[in-house]
Amino acid sequence: MTLMTNGLESGVPKNGPNPWRVITFLSPSGDARAKLSRRYPNPYGNVKKNKISQFFVGKIDNERRHDQSVALLRCRRDRRRISGCRDEAAANPFGGTSIRNLESQLGLRLLDRDGYRVTLTDHGRSFHDRARVLLADFTLLGKHASQLAMGEEAELRIVLGDLCPLPEVLGLLRHFFKGCPETRLHLYFEAISGPWERLFDNEADLIVHHIDKTDPRLEFIDLFADTLLPVVAPNFLPFPISKAITPEQMRGHVQCVIRDTALRWPARDYYLIEGARTWTVSDQQMKKEIILQGMGWGHMPGFMIADELRDGRLLSIAGKHLRGGGGEIVAARRRDAPHGPVANRLWSFVAAQAPALNATIKRRGPRRY
Repeated sequence: MTLMTNGLESGVPKNGPNPWRVITFLSPSGDARAKLSRRYPNPYGNVKKNKISQFFVGKIDNERRHDQSVALLRCRRDRRRISGCRDEAAANPFGGTSIRNLESQLGLRLLDRDGYRVTLTDHGRSFHDRARVLLADFTLLGKHASQLAMGEEAELRIVLGDLCPLPEVLGLLRHFFKGCPETRLHLYFEAISGPWERLFDNEADLIVHHIDKTDPRLEFIDLFADTLLPVVAPNFLPFPISKAITPEQMRGHVQCVIRDTALRWPARDYYLIEGARTWTVSDQQMKKEIILQGMGWGHMPGFMIADELRDGRLLSIAGKHLRGGGGEIVAARRRDAPHGPVANRLWSFVAAQAPALNATIKRRGPRRY
C-alpha cells in the first residue's frame, strides 16, 4: 500500500489530515507482522497486511465475513486474557495505538470507549463506510494490475445452469473460442443454486442461468424466456387429463425433481408438492427420460419437450391449479470483479448473439398445450 503514497502526497496540505496515510498508518514492521501471523493466522487473504481492513471490515462487517471475524475476535480475546486488559490498545498494540493516532490526525472520535464494549461512534460509522469503499477500490485496482500484467487470460470458467439449452449455447461458445486458441475453456454444469454459488465464490467468470436481476453485484444480458410445464407420460395417471387437476390429486404420484448442486447455499425447491414422494436426478435430460418412461412426473422447460408434446409422448397437465411457471435465462457476471480482454470480448459476442438465440428458442418451444 505504500507504493503510491510518495507521488500522491505532494498535493496534500501539511496542516491537514493526509488521506493516503489512512491506508498506511496501520502497517506494522515486517518482524511484527511475522510474529502476529505465526501466532494468530490471519483469515483475510488479500487484505491481511492492512490493519484498517481488519479493524473496520473484520471486526465490524459481520454480515459478509462472519467466519473470519469470529476467528479474529477469538485471537483478540486471547490477547486480552493474556494481558488482563479490556482496552483495545493494550489488547492489540498495533491496531489500538494506530486507531488513536488516526483519531488524532483526523480530529474525530471514531470509537466509543466509555462502555465495556468498544463501538463505533456516528463519525466512526461514517468513516467506516467510506473506508470499506476505498479498500474495495484498492483491491480491484490490484486485481486489475494483475490482469494487465498477464495479458489475455489463460483460462475462462463458464457455468451452464440446468435450464440452459446446451446445443445452442455450446454452439455459440464453439464459434467464439475458435478465435481464442490461447485461452482454455473450463465448462461446468450446475443446477438450481449451484451457478450462483460458483459465481459469488469467484469460481466462475460467467454463468448462463436465471438470476435475481435486482442484485446490484451482477450485470447480465437477457438471452431468452421459457415456460416450465408440468408433464406426464400417457397412461401415467389413473384419471383423465384435464386443466382441473389439483396438487392433492398428484400427491400420491412420484414427482421427479432436480437436485440442487450448491454445497453451502440453502437448498431450494421449485414446484414441489408437499408430502409427495420424490425422485431426484442430476439434470433435465435424465428427468425427461424418467418422465417419458412413466416413472414419475415433473416440470420441464418447453424447448426440451416440444417434439414430445406434438407427437403425444408427453402430455401437459398445466391448468387452473398446476400453473407451471417461467424463467428468464441470462448470461451474468460479477459487476464488482475485473474482467480481462477475452472475457470482455466474450461478453460483447454474447450480447450480439442474444437476439438470434432468443429467436431459436422460440421456434423450438411448444405452442399451446
